[in-house]
Amino acid sequence: MNSNSKKITLVSASIMALFMAGSAQAIVGKSTSEEIVSFSDLNLSKVEGQKTLQRRLEASAKKVCQVDQAINTRSISRIADSKRCYRESVELAMKKVKLAKR
Repeated sequence: MNSNSKKITLVSASIMALFMAGSAQAIVGKSTSEEIVSFSDLNLSKVEGQKTLQRRLEASAKKVCQVDQAINTRSISRIADSKRCYRESVELAMKKVKLAKR
């Protein structure tokens, strides 16, 4: 895989994965909010690169799953849905990165 095309797209709500020609993208969630996370600048064979990617994915998932907004609503079901979206988004994106590295 070309190192310049390494990206993951996080999208809020339902979960699906999509592989584009020459690049790996994980699309996670509703098609209304998405964020592309690039990792072409990271060396994923090093722990530092892996941790940086994890932080980027977590920050993007928090944004697209609207974790902060859900907490502000004080709605238990909305908070639970948002946290589930976050957890599943990060997990699926990391799996897609591992598959793309093979």
